[in-house]
Amino acid sequence: MTLFRCVALSAICLVAACGGGGGGGTTEAAAAAGAAAGTTASKAADTTKTATAVKSYTLLRNEGATLFAAYEDQLNSDRFTDPGDLPGSGTATFDGVAGYVVGAGQSLSEEALIANPDYLSRVDLAIDFGADRITGSFDGFVDARTQKEIKGALDIDARINRSADLTSEVSVTGSAAGRISGSGLNGDVSLDLNGDFLSDGAALSGRLEGTGQTSDGLRNVQGAFIATD
Repeated sequence: MTLFRCVALSAICLVAACGGGGGGGTTEAAAAAGAAAGTTASKAADTTKTATAVKSYTLLRNEGATLFAAYEDQLNSDRFTDPGDLPGSGTATFDGVAGYVVGAGQSLSEEALIANPDYLSRVDLAIDFGADRITGSFDGFVDARTQKEIKGALDIDARINRSADLTSEVSVTGSAAGRISGSGLNGDVSLDLNGDFLSDGAALSGRLEGTGQTSDGLRNVQGAFIATD
């Protein structure tokens, strides 16, 4: 755009120096062309941004459905990996999908939270088996209703309890906290994280419970996630 205007102005100055007429018309034409080009570029950028957001939502939704289907039987029958059988050293990185619902009046199942969420996000986990610690983030949030990307991330800090009795306890506990800037959630979000490993430690699933700031004040937030190596 800058180059176009420089060329146009140079041409106008040359005509004026040679005593040619019609300089005002040329200037107006150049300005109109510049404005039209700017509007076209802006519309193209908005279209690209919208298409990218819809693609992100579709990918997250499909990945979440695929992951849940792959581990549905284990989740429904509580067939979790004994934390005592996890590696005693080394690290791993898991990634997956999380779904969230804001302001629900009742507790929702993991399947419902991922299949019919208000928001979806990516899950990125760094697992240190030697230190029994899990860090990472929930990021890449998308509003499921508008299919638009929203800014923000929740930082994860969790621990592995190797002595957990899986009949009454979960093997992973921690928190996820940060700020989200969306049409619903818009401010601080603080969630408790509880989960268990699946498939001999090849996957981790869990629930999120807590609160998030909205335009209507503080609301309860439920979430579910599943991530694999």
